[in-house]
Amino acid sequence: MTPPPTNIDGTDITGATIDCQDVQEITVDGQTVFSPGPVLRVVRYNFENNGDTSSITDSFGNNDGTINGAAYTTDSEVGNFALSFDGTGDNVDVPDFPAGLGAFSFGGYYKEFRGDARPRMISCSSNNFRAYINFKNNTGWEFGVNGNLIKEGTTSYTTGNYRFVVFVYDKTGLGDGTTAKIYSEDANEIASGTPSTSDILTGGKLLGSRGPGDHWDGHLDDLRGYSKGLSSTEVSNWYNTGTID
Repeated sequence: MTPPPTNIDGTDITGATIDCQDVQEITVDGQTVFSPGPVLRVVRYNFENNGDTSSITDSFGNNDGTINGAAYTTDSEVGNFALSFDGTGDNVDVPDFPAGLGAFSFGGYYKEFRGDARPRMISCSSNNFRAYINFKNNTGWEFGVNGNLIKEGTTSYTTGNYRFVVFVYDKTGLGDGTTAKIYSEDANEIASGTPSTSDILTGGKLLGSRGPGDHWDGHLDDLRGYSKGLSSTEVSNWYNTGTID
């Protein structure tokens, strides 16, 4: 029997556990053995670092964020804590995700207390590109890319309850002629379209607002980002099992 490898890319991995989702190409004992594709996991905010009220921790990578007014709450959907926004001035500054992403999926759990405005779950901008995710009680979710958006439609939500939502984008297409989709509970597709064919998320990001306005009023919990346009099966896996696999 061939013994297990002890060295990967010059690192002693004796007894270690390897997450292949985090590896693009690896060298085992001097030989490249596989290249499973681009890194998928970009960011995850599960808001479990309640001891530090000034920041949020990215458990997928190093894109930690600085809290401006928002507060941890035990009223959560996943784990022990969520982040609460007051709807007037709270947000979280987060550093740039990897620049030039042509495909990206972002979502998680939300509880909205006021649906009469256009509160932002996430907003990002640069000199020539912007993207944002809005929620309005009379039209549901809006997913804007480079000045154009897709809308859920005339949907009325009961505020004050946690719900699940995922936004998917791939500038090369999602297999049906669209580049963007919105999914809700049970991986139901609630909107689709082609708002853009440009790279996404290339500027500074804010959770819970758009600059000085459009502030989120409610809670956000277990937000995640992946560097691919997730399929409906992967969204369903995320909702039902907590992982896209």
